[in-house]
Amino acid sequence: MTKPHSGLAVVETRWEGMDISVRPLVEIACGTLDKGPLAFEYEMTNSRIAFQDAIFRLSRNRQIRHVYIACHGTRRGLVCFNGDKIKIDELVELFGSTSFEGVHFGVCEIGSEKNLRTLLAGTRLGWCSGYSQWVDWAGSAALDLQFIHNLVANTRRKRQRTIGDVAQALKHQAAGACTDFGLSILSRDVPREIPTNLMDLS
Repeated sequence: MTKPHSGLAVVETRWEGMDISVRPLVEIACGTLDKGPLAFEYEMTNSRIAFQDAIFRLSRNRQIRHVYIACHGTRRGLVCFNGDKIKIDELVELFGSTSFEGVHFGVCEIGSEKNLRTLLAGTRLGWCSGYSQWVDWAGSAALDLQFIHNLVANTRRKRQRTIGDVAQALKHQAAGACTDFGLSILSRDVPREIPTNLMDLS
């Protein structure tokens, strides 16, 4: 029997020196819901070209609304397994041609408000999120699991209410980790609107 789709796609790189993956965590997040288990898409990419190809391929799948990116990063962008770097302006160009609702970066340091605002300003994304601090793999993966679980479990139809519910849930469930990792979730109701950092709202 085919599972209903969660609307989620995962794009991950290999982790140097570690035989681990976020995939089992996403399976938990999507498989422990009151409404039953949900399917998701998964792509392993280890270079800039492979990453670009994966985003292009996923953008043609109309079931995909949210993308979770798991890889190394810096304040300037993503770092692929082979050492390729993907800067913020490249991400803007890449996601600018997609109709995804939102992107979560399970990535060190990339999630500053400046970077997230730049990404929203140059794309049609309704929200994006990430960590502004260096984060350890286990801690950030655990927070990512909670993020994804709350995202795919939400049954609201309006995007802004969905991502708003995620932000509120994380502030209640993992306030310390959100602060320590510098989690920001920026959202806007309409294109060109100045985005709001939902983690700053009470």
